[in-house]
Amino acid sequence: LAAAFYIRARPRGTMQCGVCCHDDSASSIEVTNNIISVGDVVVPLPSTAEKEQDTLVAKVTPSMRELFKGRSITVVRLASRDARLERLSSSLRVSADGRQLRLDMPDTKLVLRVVEISDIYVIEDGRNAFPKRVLENLEENELPRLVRMLYSISGGEPNSLYLVDETKEKRAALLECMRILYAGAERQARQAAKAASRMKLQDLALPVPPSSSSIESALPSNTSLEPSPMSTAQAE
Repeated sequence: LAAAFYIRARPRGTMQCGVCCHDDSASSIEVTNNIISVGDVVVPLPSTAEKEQDTLVAKVTPSMRELFKGRSITVVRLASRDARLERLSSSLRVSADGRQLRLDMPDTKLVLRVVEISDIYVIEDGRNAFPKRVLENLEENELPRLVRMLYSISGGEPNSLYLVDETKEKRAALLECMRILYAGAERQARQAAKAASRMKLQDLALPVPPSSSSIESALPSNTSLEPSPMSTAQAE
């Protein structure tokens, strides 16, 4: 997912494309100084041909807009009692901060963090990336639109989510969006982990022992730090 993005931002200026978030908050896609930002998600980009920037932004912007607002997609699920596939018309949506993915199905809802998605497969990765039962029960024209997402919630058992998009082009744009969101969410997670580590180190830091002058200032004015003659005699 965190693979390189094959675009290079223009060294000068900013390309901005409006994105309508599902909560109606103002957001945008910006590409500038080798960085692409989508709302709170910021991803550095490697160098490549400048002309490919326009292609990627043009492809990603409509799909990203749909993801933030909520877009239709079909969930493919194996029936529990037989080999049949259930096709569920569902809604896929990304949270406004780009960190969570929400899938609303007719009978249940799935919410997971973007960083919990470990990999995404399409049919071009090879038919062995999909269970035989899934491939055997899909129509031939559905295969180019098929997506398999591997995820694990809170470090639990790995699970697979099978999606069939409306068109092959929309599926390709969805993959680009997920790569951007994953890279941005992973970057935010690393920054949060570093901040938490710094806080922990600060908490573990040993306190500075008070100086003798501060001790003297805290004592009553008639109190002396010198040992009394009685205590000296007892010690002898």
